[in-house]
Amino acid sequence: MLHRLLLLALILLALLLPFELDRPWLQLGTLVLTNVEVMLWLVLTLAAAHWWQAGRPRLPVPSLWAGLLLFFLAALFLSALLAPDFPINAFKAAMRTVLGVALALAVSLTVQTPRHLHLLVAALVIGGLAAALVGIAELVYGGSFDWLSPLRVTPTNVGPFLRLTGSFDYANQAAMFFEATLPLLLAFCWRARMRRKRQLIFLLLLALLYAQAVILTFSRTSFITLLLVNMGLALLLALPSRFGERRLAGHAHRPLALLAASLALFMLLLIAANSLLNPVFRLRFSNGSDNDWYQVHFDVPDRLDLESGQQKRVPITVTNNGVFTWQTGGNQAINLAARWVQPESGRELSDRPHWPLPGPVAPGETVTLQVSLQAPQPEGEYRLVWDMVQENVIWFGARTGQETSSLITVSAASASERPQTPAPAAGAEEQSDLFEPRWSYQAPIPNRLTLWRAAAQLWQERPLLGVGLDNFRLLYGRPLGFEAWNPSIHSNNWLVETVVSVGLLGSLPFLLWLGLLATDLVRQLRRPDVNIWQWALAAGLMTYLVHGLLDYFLMFYATGLLFWMLVGLWLPATRKVAWQEETG
Repeated sequence: MLHRLLLLALILLALLLPFELDRPWLQLGTLVLTNVEVMLWLVLTLAAAHWWQAGRPRLPVPSLWAGLLLFFLAALFLSALLAPDFPINAFKAAMRTVLGVALALAVSLTVQTPRHLHLLVAALVIGGLAAALVGIAELVYGGSFDWLSPLRVTPTNVGPFLRLTGSFDYANQAAMFFEATLPLLLAFCWRARMRRKRQLIFLLLLALLYAQAVILTFSRTSFITLLLVNMGLALLLALPSRFGERRLAGHAHRPLALLAASLALFMLLLIAANSLLNPVFRLRFSNGSDNDWYQVHFDVPDRLDLESGQQKRVPITVTNNGVFTWQTGGNQAINLAARWVQPESGRELSDRPHWPLPGPVAPGETVTLQVSLQAPQPEGEYRLVWDMVQENVIWFGARTGQETSSLITVSAASASERPQTPAPAAGAEEQSDLFEPRWSYQAPIPNRLTLWRAAAQLWQERPLLGVGLDNFRLLYGRPLGFEAWNPSIHSNNWLVETVVSVGLLGSLPFLLWLGLLATDLVRQLRRPDVNIWQWALAAGLMTYLVHGLLDYFLMFYATGLLFWMLVGLWLPATRKVAWQEETG
């Protein structure tokens, strides 16, 4: 009975992974838990009770793996304890990693038969498909669904276009989840090929939809990862098992090699089709950085002299140096905007004027506006910072780091133009509401090489223990000389993130364990009795190993727990009874 409850809880957790609520679902004193965290703790509690009830059997974890992971986890907490900055954040991240490893053990304890494996894998696939369908529906609708706000703030935008985000916080997380679970869906297609024809057609259509969902996330690394992983698997399965042997190692290798090659070819054709038919995909694939989408050039007056409250027509010339057309309609219209900044005090007016464009502005096109500029009531010197804004999405300067401004001198109004009601004296309470601390753009998101250079500088300061897990995103701006930066950006490399986070003491055992995992994947796939489930799980794990060279996903529950669940499903691979299923 306890095992059934554990299996049911694991299935529910797998279904919930793409649907974590942003707000807490349960609060117990200072402990605040989301819906996914509540289910995770339930799974771990049931797994511990089941393991104890079963007589504390030895878990299917090689001793060397267990030793390396324990050393790594100990280093995580030591690094957090001694972190010079944000030790509490590092401790929370360490706890999240411990829970992930514990989940892998819980999964390995639970999966005892092929049916258990099928149920858990089906739950992962169904959850991913549901999230993909939501994302595709949003793209068809052309805007964000309000009912998704409890799950994420907004879908990911690139220029005026939506990236498929679904129920995830960010499109790249959706891409990682889809690409890692696509092989699991293909495994069900494989099982259905000798059964009902209608079932196979339905599953193949779902696989096509799922693969297209990966494309619509516009995550270039995901496309490349799926190609490289499946080309590598096809080559690995096609090579002889022993030097000089000309035939395949076993009867299962040839069809699985063909399956991997077919998936690689299919993804290549899908990329080609989207390149021909989808201009957004072409733009995304041909531009190195999203920052390039927001390039703009201004021709503005160097200086202006205005009287307090005066309105004046000012010519402003704007050139679209980006890669997409600036649209003027809808709730994400692109407008000219400005900010009034006091150079000496560093404060700025809370009112930021916006002016609509006369019409759409194509890339390379220049437009001149006669804007009606109203001087503020408080006299003094101002710097008027000009910018373009995509309403409800982003200010262009936040992406490019560029700033164009005019120096404005505001003098007292002439007697004939003074307001009938005297303006409040400087420093009066009524006037204080006009100003706020200066609004500074965060530095533009650096490219990967810049992030890795910052990581190298931070690691050199603490080579043994690092800066603490999950602290790089809070620190990378310092070595780059930024005053403010986006704190949600990681190093975009799994290996780099690990080294800078936990130093040599923690990264060496973890990277060695990853090497052993990769070696075991290859070794199992080379066996003559390899089956479709081993192929699917190995493909899913390999997407993490390859994609991890250009991204980092372990701190997000949806993608982090998915990785540990795949590890937990892989661990019983040495127990043949749980894997015996006809492959060819």
